[in-house]
Amino acid sequence: MGETVFKQRSRHALPGVLILLPVTLLSAGSAQASSTNETQSAVVISISPITVSALLDELPGNSAVAGRSLTDPIEILGGNGEWRGGVFGEANSLDTALSTFQETWSINRPDIELQVDTFRVSAADAARMESVLAEHVTSTSSVPFDTPIVAEPGSVRPMELPVAPAEDAFDVPHSGRFQALNQQGWAAFRHLLAGLGNDNSAYGGSFSTYAYEHDTKLQGSCSGSWWATRDAMLGWDTNLPGPYFDVDTDDECSVRDFTVGSYWANELNDSTLYEIDVMARLDGGSSSNARLTASALRIARERLDCNSNTPNPWCVGVDFPQPIGQNRSLISTTPFPVPGCYAWIYGSGYGSC
Repeated sequence: MGETVFKQRSRHALPGVLILLPVTLLSAGSAQASSTNETQSAVVISISPITVSALLDELPGNSAVAGRSLTDPIEILGGNGEWRGGVFGEANSLDTALSTFQETWSINRPDIELQVDTFRVSAADAARMESVLAEHVTSTSSVPFDTPIVAEPGSVRPMELPVAPAEDAFDVPHSGRFQALNQQGWAAFRHLLAGLGNDNSAYGGSFSTYAYEHDTKLQGSCSGSWWATRDAMLGWDTNLPGPYFDVDTDDECSVRDFTVGSYWANELNDSTLYEIDVMARLDGGSSSNARLTASALRIARERLDCNSNTPNPWCVGVDFPQPIGQNRSLISTTPFPVPGCYAWIYGSGYGSC
């Protein structure tokens, strides 16, 4: 059931936005960005928690008003109680992004009122966003990234590398269910996880040493049709502690990543039933092949931008020459088709549901 390869998140230069970059921007901008040696940054805007509907009501009616329009992708985070989620991607206005967040949340969590509390935007959008959010803003901060490593021609590291083994770095869900279905015009990925705890030393302590990732990837042809895409706006939510949506910086064009992780894996409790929902855009194909793995990857706590407990996917699995951690297949070591429904028991197999 073990896996031997995992994505390496290399620290090459990144275009535009630090925290979020849809694959469309990465493929178009990576070559240009790698020729500069400027430190990239994003701006995190924290606001007093407010419901999305209330915030939408406050925005001016004219979508062309300065501060509403967006030049770069945006990430919005929020939740209520133990539930947290977000939306990210390209939107032509703030209200479009907020409406998408509210729509995806209402499909999965109709009985839980959504409050938004954090925006992550590019430096180009920051001033306008602060202006339109006005009295709700409690703080803003620039999020630096490592000074980019300029890649010489032919020296870019491989995208798939072995995972270095780490003792006591892993706890695998005992069982679960994975549904991929067409839902109200979205491609919905729905996960239930049972028996996922922190029964090892690596997850322990006040800060986790390792993050847990419920690694969901579609596989296919670069030029073929796909069931779902990360392009445009994408929503997600979960009750995992310290959740984040994974980046896909170094994924090849034959992979599409829909992974949600837990940065606070030391708080995992094997008596809790964890749920993960991802809402992506349908992409025209009737089906795709998928892989589902459970992964534990080391958090680079020694880096200045990774030594807080704020979930940051750029800090997970960045060890060179290979990530340190472990991963295990949960459904099958070979790809399986989606949409579909799979009930699985780790190490014992799976069946339809």
